[in-house]
Amino acid sequence: MNPFQRAVKYIGRKKVRTIILFCILFAMALSMLICSSIRGSAVFAAEEVRKTYGSGFRLYIDFDLPEEMLWEDAVHEDGMPYKKFIGPNITPEALDELLAVTGIEEYCSGEGVLALYTSLELVPGLCAFWYDEILGEGNHYPEYISEESYWKQAQLYRETPYPEEEIPGIYTWRNYTNIYFCENSGLHPFFRNGSLTLAEGRHIGRNDAFCALVSETLAGRNGLSLGDSFTVEQRQDTVILSGDPETCVGRPIPLTVVGIFRVNFADEPSRFTMENELTDNFIFTDMQTDEKWREYYSAAVGKTYTPGQRKYNDLTLFVEDPALLDDAIQKVRSLDLIDWNYYTIEKDDSAYRALAKPLDMMTGITTFLTVLLAAGCLIVLMLLFFMWIRGRRREIGILRAQGVRKGNILCQLLLECLLVAAAAFCSAALVAAPLSQPLGDLLAGSVVDEAAGPFEKTFDRFQNVVLERVSSEPVTLLYPVEGGGLAAVGILLLSVSLGTVCIAAAPILRQKPRDILSGK
Repeated sequence: MNPFQRAVKYIGRKKVRTIILFCILFAMALSMLICSSIRGSAVFAAEEVRKTYGSGFRLYIDFDLPEEMLWEDAVHEDGMPYKKFIGPNITPEALDELLAVTGIEEYCSGEGVLALYTSLELVPGLCAFWYDEILGEGNHYPEYISEESYWKQAQLYRETPYPEEEIPGIYTWRNYTNIYFCENSGLHPFFRNGSLTLAEGRHIGRNDAFCALVSETLAGRNGLSLGDSFTVEQRQDTVILSGDPETCVGRPIPLTVVGIFRVNFADEPSRFTMENELTDNFIFTDMQTDEKWREYYSAAVGKTYTPGQRKYNDLTLFVEDPALLDDAIQKVRSLDLIDWNYYTIEKDDSAYRALAKPLDMMTGITTFLTVLLAAGCLIVLMLLFFMWIRGRRREIGILRAQGVRKGNILCQLLLECLLVAAAAFCSAALVAAPLSQPLGDLLAGSVVDEAAGPFEKTFDRFQNVVLERVSSEPVTLLYPVEGGGLAAVGILLLSVSLGTVCIAAAPILRQKPRDILSGK
């Protein structure tokens, strides 16, 4: 009989051993197929996240430097003292050189935010609550101001009538909100990290003029739709210390709604939160609006403003391919146009790290399990085959005595294992397909902290709102058992099983037939 015939005959005769080997190989194959499926999906998803969120780096001035390097005392035109920034800025010419670096294709500036008065009715915050309570309390300071120590001196004035001349200022500040000036609103950090997403319309582009994005809440509160208009303006009291809070600096700037965004986290209004700090009140607009505001402001303080001369000290630069990121950073570091005594460069990967963390954990767990299963499979099969082949010494010795070559006998042993392994692998592949999805979902749920919200709202050193992604949203992936995963597990399973047969059979096959039969 040839090796194949002998292998089939042995499998049919030794049913118990065959079933044991089948069960072991089936369990190993099933486990590794499920792990491979989950790992493959997690790795692919992490790579997609890296391409989306890991393609930028920040170039910004280090405000932790000694104060004398960055600031000097100055006096405003109205006599009010202030700190004047004296650090080096990135000029438009320097920005052009940065954008000429190979691989860099876009940028976003990080300091374009200003609180301006708007004609819209905002979601109420501190100023609205305060104004209503002043009028309702007989024109006195609101009681909660002193109770919560919002202002430490407020308790001293609890019984003192609120100054009539300051009430108009509180009234107008109910309509102040943060205006974010953008070259491309889609690249703004709030949209990049997913805390805000575009719900209707389009993003603001570099060539837009006097366009705006507003939130769904703000649009609903004011009956706004795409194409509708409203105005923003600066009032005198924010420019001149004794300015009139009801007088506009320059003229109101009309803005047209081109997009409506959705806030993807709970940002509940509080009586202690200013209107301009509420995310639903944020307005995004273009750089032409910024130019117009600067023109009006400069005229109000007696200065001449030259358009197109904006300077930067916080930039995020984006590369066309995440693989070029490290190379682009090194090229920027080598440029002399940046004063590296002041500026710092770092990857803008906080959102990527938060989103990829559960995916990396899934990859690590499944990789560990795959290695552990392969090692376990190797050890178990090694023990089994050593024991079983030792029990077949007489059979092997007789075949050798009959002139059957070593390679022929080894081929029979390998075919026995191969046939059982193939049956176990095919059965495991059929069972793994329906099991991988629920088990993958179970693992995904275990690596995500669902108690923590995905976004955190904080304030930077200049009291500007910062929205950061601090955790991933629930991981929702598909875990197909197909293609490369099937091939990899199949090759691994066969390599381990056939390899152990060779190792276990080698000591006996090296002996002479007489020694095999004598049990030496």
